[in-house]
Amino acid sequence: MIFLDDDDVAKPHFVKTLIAVAENTEADVVTAGFDIFYGLSRPFSDGKSITSRYLPLGPAKLVGMLENVFGNGEMLVRKEFFVEMGGFTEDYGVGFEDYEFLAKVVMKGRHLETIPEALVYHRKHANNMIQTTSIKANQMRFLRAYEDVHSVASKVQQSLLSYTQKRLFERDEGKLECNFIKNENQTMLNSLIDIVEDIILSNRFVILSFFFFWENEYFLPD
Repeated sequence: MIFLDDDDVAKPHFVKTLIAVAENTEADVVTAGFDIFYGLSRPFSDGKSITSRYLPLGPAKLVGMLENVFGNGEMLVRKEFFVEMGGFTEDYGVGFEDYEFLAKVVMKGRHLETIPEALVYHRKHANNMIQTTSIKANQMRFLRAYEDVHSVASKVQQSLLSYTQKRLFERDEGKLECNFIKNENQTMLNSLIDIVEDIILSNRFVILSFFFFWENEYFLPD
């Protein structure tokens, strides 16, 4: 199954590239990047109407808690796997159903492949769902994928989720208490919290890139 938002435009090699990667990697889900353009007309093939580009980083659990690095609604999914995962949740008037689904795939340890190439022109306009829905409700939706496995997650992951929820949604005042974490993990958690603050303040993609490298280069202790 291949999904594509109805107001986006697929590039000529979109389908064949997704299929080739799926066949070569036997992935459950394959996502790719996209070029962003504005307006209701078709994007120019010479690229002059393109304003920016999004490329997914991959199945990084901790990074994905802070920013969608898994991919977008343009994806290939094995039909049997999609049914097994329960498909997209249905929440009227709330976005990020694709983000939630992909986060669930990663948190359950299933095979997600990301293609570091823009295969779609992604349209942005005033009536985009992301522009007309509550960002906090959207964020709460994808965080459900993390909450579902919270009880069996590492202590660092549990604490980062708790801190991220409190910081993003401003539910509580004061600093997060992490007394249940082993002393050797406290420094690591403090570093993660600093990264959360940097992302909230600047949302710089380079921070996520370094965080992704760090998460995949070193094993996080439980």
